[in-house]
Amino acid sequence: MISKSDYIEQEQTKLFERLGVFFTFSDEQFHRKAIKAVAYASCGAGMVVPKVNVNELSGSLGTIHKEGMKSDRETNSNAAIIRRELFNYECFYTGDISDAVDSLAAYDISHDEIFNVYNETLRTEGDDIL
Repeated sequence: MISKSDYIEQEQTKLFERLGVFFTFSDEQFHRKAIKAVAYASCGAGMVVPKVNVNELSGSLGTIHKEGMKSDRETNSNAAIIRRELFNYECFYTGDISDAVDSLAAYDISHDEIFNVYNETLRTEGDDIL
């Protein structure tokens, strides 16, 4: 099964290229990539974008993520999406599903549904996954 990011990566990369987004984690990196006379805004996690493109970036990222989730749901059942995230966040090793719950909040999948898939997977595959 492909990951959640696979549904958005290509469109997100195109958006970043079009809007002049880059990632930097030091002043040196910033000065190497920045264009003189362009005012930049930091969007967190090292993401930098020309200030004139901040609103378009925000709106377009939201749209890309919604479309990615829609494609994910068209391709995969809720149970499959939940299992993917449970394994992605190593919930079966930690015994804690909270990271998966957080990652699935945008999918409007309930804690109870995630917990049920977690328990069912443990019940049917426990020896193979632990």
